[in-house]
Amino acid sequence: MKYLSDPSDAAIGPDGSLWVADSGHDRLGKYALPAGEPKPGCGHKYGISAADSGEEAPEETVTRTISPEDGGKVELDNGTAVRIPGGALTAELTVTVRGSGGASVLSASQKDRSRAAMGLAAASREIEYGPDGTIFAAPVTLTLAYDPARLSSLGLKEDMLKVYYWDPAAGDWTALESVVDAEAGVVSAQTSHFSVYQVMAEGVTPQATADAAFRLGEVYVYPNPAKGGAKPTFHIETGIADSVKVKVFTVSGDQAHERILTGTPDIINDGNGPSYAYEYIWDGHIPSGVYYYTIEARQGGRMLKKAGKFAVIR
Repeated sequence: MKYLSDPSDAAIGPDGSLWVADSGHDRLGKYALPAGEPKPGCGHKYGISAADSGEEAPEETVTRTISPEDGGKVELDNGTAVRIPGGALTAELTVTVRGSGGASVLSASQKDRSRAAMGLAAASREIEYGPDGTIFAAPVTLTLAYDPARLSSLGLKEDMLKVYYWDPAAGDWTALESVVDAEAGVVSAQTSHFSVYQVMAEGVTPQATADAAFRLGEVYVYPNPAKGGAKPTFHIETGIADSVKVKVFTVSGDQAHERILTGTPDIINDGNGPSYAYEYIWDGHIPSGVYYYTIEARQGGRMLKKAGKFAVIR
């Protein structure tokens, strides 16, 4: 049996086991959970619901095979859809429409940074239309549902809404000519390719200052999952620290990587306002799999701890 010295975080592994970050022993402990039906509230770490924990709600995905002659429509329950006319495809295609969690931006990434830099407010979920990168011979019509309550809370109006698509090569969002149907709560636009799309409006002014106080803020790895050669980047908000130790473990508990960061962190705005943040890119050959990490930030005799997980797909 593995005894814990200083547990700092816990998560459910892909095999259903409980993984506990034990900072006192500098390791991850793996524990088998009791068999049987899960208790209410389980399924997220600490038995907290997605809304309470700040995690994203489960993805909603619809897949349908579209013929080139007839075309067709692929639609989520909330009205988010793509309509493909006959002749837009040169061969039969299995189309996927996938939407993640709630309307707010819950996980930071390069896309979030671009939103902040462009002064954009998200009024819908990010919608992935796939296969990513598909090019059409004729325009297809996208329809994205937006959240009127979020729009109201930001002080924005329907006539400010547009459909934007994410351009990974340029690293920014591009607006499309859009039509708003306020009664239906959707915005429509035409496009010739598949990517990530989102309903947004201009009008957000980022904060101008960052807090240097030594305290734990957002800690995450992006992109998550890191696909097709993308390098996992650790984003660590702790204010100004003397040092930050990053440790990475495999699902078997073996240490895969370690790095100690020092110096003054950069001021980074990831969409939630500027913060002092250390960013570290894990480079080199990284096999596909799920990884767990621990973060220890120190300033004088004080220490901040955080643990999490990410995936790599090659």
